[in-house]
Amino acid sequence: MKSGTILGHGLAMILVAAAPVDLGAASPERPPLTDLGSLLSGDALPGKDSFGEARTPQAPPPILTGDPEEEAEIIGDWLLRGAGELAAPVPAGSRILRVGSEEDAACDYDSVQDAIDDAREPLERDVIRIARNAEYTEKALTINDKNVVLEGGYEDCGASAPDTRNTILDGTGGSNRPVIRIRNEDDSLPMRVDLNRLTIQGGTTTTSRFRTSASRLNGAGVNIRGRVGTNLTNTIVRNNETTSRRSSVRANNGGGIYIDGEGFEDSYLRLHRGSGVINNTARNDNSGRGVLGNGGGIYCQRSRVEMVHPRTTVATNTTEGDVPGNGGGIYTHRGCTFLSRSGGLFRGIFMNETEGSGGGLHAIGGRHEFRSVPGGISPMVVSNRSEGDGGGIRAYASSTVELTDTVVAGNWARGEGGGIAVQSLDLIMGRSDTPCDGASIDRCSRLDGNASGGHGGALLVDQQVLVDPPEGWETSAEITQTDITGNSSGHLGSVAMVRGISADLFMEGVAIHGNHRSSRLFQVEDQAFTRIHWSTIAGNRDPDDPPLQVFRLLNDEDNEVNTTVFIHGSIVWEPQATMFNRTGPTYAGALCTIGHEREENLDLSGSGYYSRINPRLRDSEEGDLRLEANSPAIDYCDDRPLPPQLDDLFGNPRGVPYDGSTITPPNPGTGDYDLGAHERAAESD
Repeated sequence: MKSGTILGHGLAMILVAAAPVDLGAASPERPPLTDLGSLLSGDALPGKDSFGEARTPQAPPPILTGDPEEEAEIIGDWLLRGAGELAAPVPAGSRILRVGSEEDAACDYDSVQDAIDDAREPLERDVIRIARNAEYTEKALTINDKNVVLEGGYEDCGASAPDTRNTILDGTGGSNRPVIRIRNEDDSLPMRVDLNRLTIQGGTTTTSRFRTSASRLNGAGVNIRGRVGTNLTNTIVRNNETTSRRSSVRANNGGGIYIDGEGFEDSYLRLHRGSGVINNTARNDNSGRGVLGNGGGIYCQRSRVEMVHPRTTVATNTTEGDVPGNGGGIYTHRGCTFLSRSGGLFRGIFMNETEGSGGGLHAIGGRHEFRSVPGGISPMVVSNRSEGDGGGIRAYASSTVELTDTVVAGNWARGEGGGIAVQSLDLIMGRSDTPCDGASIDRCSRLDGNASGGHGGALLVDQQVLVDPPEGWETSAEITQTDITGNSSGHLGSVAMVRGISADLFMEGVAIHGNHRSSRLFQVEDQAFTRIHWSTIAGNRDPDDPPLQVFRLLNDEDNEVNTTVFIHGSIVWEPQATMFNRTGPTYAGALCTIGHEREENLDLSGSGYYSRINPRLRDSEEGDLRLEANSPAIDYCDDRPLPPQLDDLFGNPRGVPYDGSTITPPNPGTGDYDLGAHERAAESD
């Protein structure tokens, strides 16, 4: 139990209710994207580095044209740059079936479906090359029990290699079916389908009052069911829509792609180089019970979704309707696992919107990883919007979300958790030891410029209240070696809201600066637990902001566990702000800490080696939180009792003796460990 007994203070408590959230005109608006160059600098994500040195941005192509289909085409063309002219490999023993104009004598078929039907069934694998010299409209293709490659990009059937223009498969005017439906009816053998150099668009599926197979109405672009591995390479799924009418059959998830792997380990959807799911919609007007209208771009259950190449995207997708679903970009459910290595200009999970929760990603259960290729561009969750909670990511119900070298930036939620909202799960966010491409190492892991109308501008860590919660049902968030800057909240906690008896937030090696608008940086309530180790909090006050409380602790007298904040090896320098504001049974502790308030004014529950002295940061107003050469935070204490587990924010080792002279603080410990997010080893650093 995370009670005061651990820190020498045992009291009973319960949540003291905060004032109602006003989501009206005073709420922060979504960060504008009128100048993408300022948000997406170069091929990574940018702006300034953490000590104010601007980088020269790569000029992006225009995108905000006001026409969603035109924007989808722009993003798709950007992804397909550099696609090359190499044909897909032809497996040994495969046949090549050519589809094109009936006037082209080199074509074997003038119908894509006829070629699919003639392809051999497993264990064989055939390649179907689809030329651009014919139009493929009103498509509702079905691939059952076939291992096939569908490859476009050929000018005609006589072309020996593709060019850089995709073949379009268009469902416009079709028969209320997905553009491509893939099904492994047998399931005794794995099935593989590769979609290369295709643009899949115009699919529309609409439910009615008549019961129809869900597999036909989910996923207006591509519908996948059963033991199937599906690979997309240089393929765009765009401008598809699935709709559930009032009083209709409940089946309309995945505007762009729907996948149900039925629990088979070799079922998956992989987005390879040059592939994107763009401007698709899941609309729900059905108020009946069930899972409806989720996943504007992708809906996944009992399978895997993997964005395995940096040059992929899930962008500008939407969930909407009278009863909107969740997951504007991606919705995962029932054990679906997710991996993203995607980042860069117009890549990653980008500019999706939901009228529900989870603008970029909505996850229920399963493991979700964001991890760059070593030395590659950081995966990105950028500029997504949610009318509910979790502008970038919302995850709960025993999920695991792990973000390594990941940028979560510019997301907006009208509710709580502008960047990330987590409930009853494990969140891990931090950095690898390899510098990411296009940014200094301190910029690889970032919570940057997110906003919420409710609580938690960057982060909501919330423990769902259950009468009889299952064992292990808790919310744990661990954030290390991360830059947290520019986040804002319309209510409480511009950095974080931490709420509930099993809600636990731990930070180490974190730089927290430039967060604003709310009267509290951290709102910690209802028996929650927050620990800030070897981190720096400075430069978070704006002249137009209300008076700032760095940590607001709330609890009710009847609860049995303290609301707790404990600071160790850190710097909190926010002159004119209140460091701790406490109501109800709470615990506030500080060990080996430099703060801006006098210790006698803090009413700490426990403390040691606390000093009030200017820590001599280089330029906290510009986000440079490194220590000056004579900083009193240098060699301030040893590593007892809670040594740092990692190097500092820049990857420098901790506990290195300093070779210069420093200002002596009033109440130092002894040792070679510097306070805050940065270690200074030499006077010349």
